[in-house]
Amino acid sequence: MKITKKPLMAGGVAAVVAGGAFFYLGTELPGSAQAASQSQLIEQAQLTEAEAQEIALGEAAGDVTEVEVEEEGGAVIFEFEIKTDTGVTEVEVNGDTGEIVGTENEDGEDDEESEATKE
Repeated sequence: MKITKKPLMAGGVAAVVAGGAFFYLGTELPGSAQAASQSQLIEQAQLTEAEAQEIALGEAAGDVTEVEVEEEGGAVIFEFEIKTDTGVTEVEVNGDTGEIVGTENEDGEDDEESEATKE
């Protein structure tokens, strides 16, 4: 029985394509995993998202357009993107203490950082 290279190459290509499809499908999950992770972080925080948002709006008055929750240095941090009269400001609030740990204008300039964030 003679084995030619063409069927072997076709089988190899099919395996690579199937593996690539499997890998691609695996990369679709982080969005839902990220949402679950953010929900877990919100549950760990001492403040509710609404309480943290109120603190952020006290720093930069406007309309909240985006909210993200992250863990930085073991602390839950709420990040609020706020559309103000002068542009967009991002305000970071510690979810345990309510401390504003940073603000940033859309142009990328830091307005304020706490000493803990600088270190």
